[in-house]
Amino acid sequence: MAVGQRVTAEVQGAHGRGGRVVLSAKACQDEALYRHLRGARPGDVVTGTVAAVHPFGVFVRLDGAPPHPVHPGTGFVRVPDLTWAHVDHPADVVRPGQRVTGEVIGADSYQGEVAISLKALAEDPWDSLGLAVGDEVTGPVTKVVPFGVFVRVGEAAEGLVHVCDLGGRAVAEGQELTVRVLETDRVRRRIRLAAAG
Repeated sequence: MAVGQRVTAEVQGAHGRGGRVVLSAKACQDEALYRHLRGARPGDVVTGTVAAVHPFGVFVRLDGAPPHPVHPGTGFVRVPDLTWAHVDHPADVVRPGQRVTGEVIGADSYQGEVAISLKALAEDPWDSLGLAVGDEVTGPVTKVVPFGVFVRVGEAAEGLVHVCDLGGRAVAEGQELTVRVLETDRVRRRIRLAAAG
């Protein structure tokens, strides 16, 4: 850029007492991509093809979207937005070439991405969990951590048995364990369990 050169830029915000306006010329460099991002509205349902799977998230080549100048797709799904279930890696949920449908969360014109959620269109497993304090259920131990173990108590729900609630038992991943529900917290999506019997 040169002094006096005319540029097209997007307003990113205003800072300081002087009311300085922060602009991004980068956001407007690719006119077709910028138009596409401006047209993406939260709540819109979009479909595309998984273009790349990384530990930090998934790029999706959205139907009808212009190509991204850097990334393999204009859609991006963060790991927490893939599924209601806990996953260690996005490759456990999707693979390149797979067709997916998600809900638009927002658009980031600076990164040139449409943030989408696949889990937003899936049924929340907590709606059909039906667990109450005092209930007993048997499920596999999904993870052993220094402070206890996690046990699957529903299709995509896990609860924690704190080490002090294990009753001195030694358990391993994959082992079936009967547990009693001590507490459920829907807001924080946590279930506290104790080994039964």
